[in-house]
Amino acid sequence: EISEANSELESKVQDRTREIFELSNIDPLTGLYNRTAFSKSLTTLLQNYEVQGGSFALLFIDLDGFKAINDTQGHGVGDKVLIAIAQRLTLFSKGPEHICRWGGDEFIIIIEDVDSEDAVDFGRDLIKSLSQRIQVDLSKLTVGATIGVAMYPEHGNEESELISLADTAMYIQKEQAKSDVCVFSADMRKSQLR
Repeated sequence: EISEANSELESKVQDRTREIFELSNIDPLTGLYNRTAFSKSLTTLLQNYEVQGGSFALLFIDLDGFKAINDTQGHGVGDKVLIAIAQRLTLFSKGPEHICRWGGDEFIIIIEDVDSEDAVDFGRDLIKSLSQRIQVDLSKLTVGATIGVAMYPEHGNEESELISLADTAMYIQKEQAKSDVCVFSADMRKSQLR
């Protein structure tokens, strides 16, 4: 009886531990990592790359046209669009620790062992996938995506720096032409500092 009770208690503790992890690390809408979990994961990845060498790309993704869907169709429909987008992003991801919902309609994905040209090609493929129609109830909706890329170690070697640089590249690309990919550059760094 004691052994059975211990086993039951251990099972309850494991379930509760999993619940606590999900509450503190998983975005409840999309099921992707949230900022907190992704930041921890990225820090670990940076430590590994510091030891083993190599490069990776951090892609900052901002949806184009999502606000219009929220405004015209309502937040319930907008939530369904975000869920569909998260599912599509997951197909491109190496694993759950390489992708997150950063907030609102912004996402981050990491691709390992690539150069900036590979990252741009990957980003453009991603945009094609995200731009396909999404069926929500009786509506067929579309959103686009604009992506900024920061490369490790070329552009930075800290978690917050890489995210900030990819975010900057995304905003610059959005100003020039939406639904494309922009890699951070030295000129952008000068502009950012100014």
